[in-house]
Amino acid sequence: MSAYHVPARALALATLACATPALAGCTSPDAQKSPGAEANAGPKMNPQNSGANWSFRQTGEVTRFEVHAGDRWHGDGTQPKERSEAYASGKLSLTQPNDVRFDMMIEQGPRITAQWLTLVQLQSTFDPGEAGHSPPFAIELRDEKMRIASRFDPRLISRDNDAPYTLHYADTAPLQRGRWYAMRIAVKFDPAGAGWLKVWRDGRQIVDYRGPIGFKDVVGPYFKAGIYRASAREPMAVQFRGVRIGTLPQ
Repeated sequence: MSAYHVPARALALATLACATPALAGCTSPDAQKSPGAEANAGPKMNPQNSGANWSFRQTGEVTRFEVHAGDRWHGDGTQPKERSEAYASGKLSLTQPNDVRFDMMIEQGPRITAQWLTLVQLQSTFDPGEAGHSPPFAIELRDEKMRIASRFDPRLISRDNDAPYTLHYADTAPLQRGRWYAMRIAVKFDPAGAGWLKVWRDGRQIVDYRGPIGFKDVVGPYFKAGIYRASAREPMAVQFRGVRIGTLPQ
């Protein structure tokens, strides 16, 4: 893997092989002096939340997201959904396999009742004239259980949020609150059929898929982490630490 580790206090995504190195936040290998490079050496993470003082906090090695009922990001308008997320300025590769690693933990709290909830997205960079759509890769939570899903659309421009949805993995038991899970995602985007996706949790492979994944975009997707959910009454908090993003050999 061509990447280095960055402290998660800024969820800085250290991408040594950026899909578009000229974009803000992408850096070359020569610019990094050590595996412990400071967070400001990596692509910037940009919060999206309601602005509440509990929404987003960075403390040492941990980045924490929290959502309460009614916590809407201004970009969502009055839609019945809530979020506290952060997205990366750097882009993933459309031509090489991507390797994404991080730890995540859902804090103790009330049972989750949201109709849908996303913890991690590899979201498309929409082309001009393209309709907004759900991400080509997502780690979801349903009834306290982890789900891993993908979408694809080989059309040049996606006009509607109607891309086929593939559920690759669904837990049979709830995740353990307060426990850190080590996640690794290896993905080659190709909406025409030559793509693939592999996911490991705590070192055990839980997804091994070959087939179409992603959208026919000009610019690669980007990483998002946090809480994005249908409106619900209960508060919820999730933490992330150590993020690595790089590319793999073809």
